[in-house]
Parts: sequence; structure tokens; C-alpha cells
Amino acid sequence: MVEAYAKMNKLSDSTQLKYENLDQLLTASGCAEIYAFVELLDALGFRLAVTVKDDD
Repeated sequence: MVEAYAKMNKLSDSTQLKYENLDQLLTASGCAEIYAFVELLDALGFRLAVTVKDDD
């Protein structure tokens, strides 16, 4: 999704930098943190969801 926004030039420089930093962190760890977090949520009976933020 981020890459699609980037191709359409809809990402601010700040957002692009945050994405690149997150990508570097997850690449270095093999995404282990994300998978562990999702597994914990699943064990607790929860799931992770992403929704569009309301404009305030």
C-alpha cells in the first residue's frame, strides 16, 4: 500500500522516511516482532486490523 502511494506521489517526505526506517528495522529482524505480536493477539482471542483514520 505504501509503495502504491509512493508511486502516485501521495507520500510526504516525513512519511516516506518513517516507512524506510520501519522497513530497515523489520528487514534486519526478519519481521520477528510483528509475527510474535500477531501470534500473541491470536492466543488472546484478538486480531489486528487497520482502518482509515477519520479526518478531524
